[in-house]
Amino acid sequence: MIAIGNHLQITEDVSFYTHERDWMFRKEIPNIDFFGKMLIKDNVYIGSGACILPNITVESNVIIAVRSVVTKLIPEGVIVGGNPAKIIGYTEDYKLKTLKYNLGTKGLSHREKINKIKNADEAMFIKKPYLKDNK
Repeated sequence: MIAIGNHLQITEDVSFYTHERDWMFRKEIPNIDFFGKMLIKDNVYIGSGACILPNITVESNVIIAVRSVVTKLIPEGVIVGGNPAKIIGYTEDYKLKTLKYNLGTKGLSHREKINKIKNADEAMFIKKPYLKDNK
């Protein structure tokens, strides 16, 4: 029922639902039983507490924000958030913003990482106020 691609990060408390709430119609339609498949493609991050509902495709290169409820197809290269999840940004833009905070610690030992973080420019860790043209 659930097909998952490569290079995903699925964080804690993520829920995948392949069955709907059809029981409430069983008096009227006794044999109703709704199931829906799900496809999560490559290079996807799913934040804590997100819910993915039946009959959903999440295309590649997607970030699903914390506690989002995915109710429809998520196109490639977007960031979604909310209930229901809506497009709130683009992964390529996020990558460019993130690069300026890269300390290059991947592959370093725990001690080396601590030293690099301690010696980093303090301004790197201070969030700037949101401005429309601020990139």
